[in-house]
Formats: sequence, structure tokens, C-alpha cells
Amino acid sequence: MRNTQMDHRLLSYVVMASCLFVWACGERPMGPKEEQAIQNVKSYQHEDDFSVVSNIEVRGQDAGRAGNAWTMKSWEAGLLSQQDRIYDELSQYFNVFEAPGGRWVRFSYTDKDGVHEALWQTDLYKKNVEATNDLAKELMTSPAP
Repeated sequence: MRNTQMDHRLLSYVVMASCLFVWACGERPMGPKEEQAIQNVKSYQHEDDFSVVSNIEVRGQDAGRAGNAWTMKSWEAGLLSQQDRIYDELSQYFNVFEAPGGRWVRFSYTDKDGVHEALWQTDLYKKNVEATNDLAKELMTSPAP
């Protein structure tokens, strides 16, 4: 009898932990931390006075004048991994978990050649920005005069 009660209690703990895990892994809409990550990337300046967002504006205008206008521009951000998502969720309830600062940021646009995506990684606490693909690297440098 006692063993059965322990089995039921253990089973209920496992079910609760599983539900918490599944809930923490679900997609979430962008929140204030994701908006902060986007702002980190937009305002990032690499060795000169041009920010990423000003480079995007200049390159988009240049492409439009050349007959290849950009449309459907969008910004998105999120946590780097499922493990970070779980830690982020648990850090809201338990002090032993540190909220992860790392986020991915994606800027995408469409032109006559298709959809293009620039990808960065940024840390909200260290304020660093790292390009993770060629388009992102291009957008971090000054546009050609």
C-alpha cells in the first residue's frame, strides 16, 4: 500500500515536470528582451559612424535607385537554444537559474532576387554583436560611396 502511494506521488512529480518542460519549450512571442536584442543590433557601430540600421537604410535606398527595391523588411529575435528557453523560463521562478543574455537577431527583406536574411548573435548583458552570415557582415560595414 505504502509503495503504491510513493509510486503515484513520483508519477505525479514526473508528469508535472514534463508539463513544465513542454510548456517552457513552446514558442513565445517577442518580448522586451527580444526588442532589446534587436535594438543592440540596429545601433551597433563597427569602426565608423554608421550603425547597422543606417547601413540598411542606405543600401535599401541605393538598391531602389538601381531598380531593385527592397520590400517586406522585418526584424525578429529569439533565444539561441531550447536549453536557454528553459533556463529563461525557470529563472522567472527560481533564483538558482540565471536568465540567458544571448539572443539571435534576424533582418530579412525581399527584392527581385528573392528573400535575403542577415543573422546576428548578441548578448544583452555584454552588448556585443556578432555577424553569423555574410549579409550580416556586409551590413555591419559602411556602405560603398
